[in-house]
Amino acid sequence: SWVDSNGGFSCVLTGPVTITADVVYQGAGIFVFFYKPLLAGTYLASVRLGAGDIPGSPFDSVVEPGKTLTAACTASGLGLLCAHAGVEAAFSITARDEHGNQRSQGGDQFDVGLTGPVCFNADVTDMNNGTYAVKYNTIMCGDYFVNIRRDGTPITGSPFVLSVVAGKTHG
Repeated sequence: SWVDSNGGFSCVLTGPVTITADVVYQGAGIFVFFYKPLLAGTYLASVRLGAGDIPGSPFDSVVEPGKTLTAACTASGLGLLCAHAGVEAAFSITARDEHGNQRSQGGDQFDVGLTGPVCFNADVTDMNNGTYAVKYNTIMCGDYFVNIRRDGTPITGSPFVLSVVAGKTHG
C-alpha cells in the first residue's frame, strides 16, 4: 500500500548544499523526515506529496554550527607569520566545529603564547561571533614560536613560526 514506503511524500532541502531527507512512516498517518546536514546555514525544506508542495512548503530550516572542536580551529593573518619589532601586530583565530563550520558565537578560551628571544602572552579578544582578535608587540627581533591553545590543547598548525624583524627607524 501507499504507506509501505514514503506515502508519496518527499523532502528536499536546498541551501549551502542540497540534501534529500529520508521519509519514514510511523503509523497512524504520521510521517517523519530525517536528514543530517553537515554545513551550517539556512535551508529551504520543500515537502511534497506526490507532484505538489504541501501547504506552507517550502519551510525555513536553520542549521547552527556544532560545538567547537579544537583540531578544526584555524588562525590566519600577517601577524602570525611576520612582524616588526616595536610595532603592534595582529592575527585572528576562528573557532570551528567538526565539519569546519565557523562558530556563530564566542565563549571559547584561547591562549596565545610567544616563545623566542623573549617569552610573553598575546592579548586575545573574543569578538562574540566565533572569531578572536589577537594582538601583540615585541621589541626583540628574531624567530618566535606562536603557540595557540584552546583549553590546553594546540589548534592545528600550532606552533606557528614567526619572524620579527627590525622596525623602521626615524631620523
